[in-house]
Amino acid sequence: MPTALIQGRIAVQFKHLLRKELDDSWNIHVWDPAINDPEEFVAMAFEADAIIGGKIPTDSWPQIPNLKLFQIPWTGYDFCSPESMPQGIPVCNCYEHERPIAEFVLCAVLESKIGLREIDQRFRREGWGGRQPGTTLYHGEIRARTVGIIGYGHIGEAVAKRAAAFDMRVVGIRRSKQLTPPFLDWLGTSDRLDDLLRESDFVVVACDLNKETEGMIGAPQLALMKPDSVIINVARG
Repeated sequence: MPTALIQGRIAVQFKHLLRKELDDSWNIHVWDPAINDPEEFVAMAFEADAIIGGKIPTDSWPQIPNLKLFQIPWTGYDFCSPESMPQGIPVCNCYEHERPIAEFVLCAVLESKIGLREIDQRFRREGWGGRQPGTTLYHGEIRARTVGIIGYGHIGEAVAKRAAAFDMRVVGIRRSKQLTPPFLDWLGTSDRLDDLLRESDFVVVACDLNKETEGMIGAPQLALMKPDSVIINVARG
């Protein structure tokens, strides 16, 4: 009978969802850091055919003679390097969260130019206050502004589609070369980072955290940006 091990603070919350997807031939074990100790993880891992979770609670991998899959139930895998994994074990991560993240990005873009929170607070405090058109400050617009996406993947594509719907200009960079897709003015590789920073009113950081991207944005890069441009970081780090 195959065995799945769910481990870690986040993953253990979703045992019921995994149970719905697996047939009755599967055993499901749970290692919860609030309840179990690392020695119990070692024993559970020994029997597991699949492990679903994040960073393991031991300094190195225990014996896993049956393991056929290590499934990370989110995107980030910076804690899990090829050197740290036993050879021959597939490692998978997840996506499908790009839509809510893209909506958050557009919310941040709109808030930075429209200031809805400030408008709401002022209205609650002062009411109409005898205000007449033309007597108060106007909010900004995002139409024709440029969004620069660092790390054009699932999240970047979702951001680009939504930004284009607001008539924004979109540019992006990614690790490998790719033809410029719809919604983008141009798509380059990391050698065009400086161009992206100079052109963008909004810089969306959505790249993986790895040796190449760590420290990608620092003082020299910030100096290239427009004085009123905004960074929206939805990446790791």
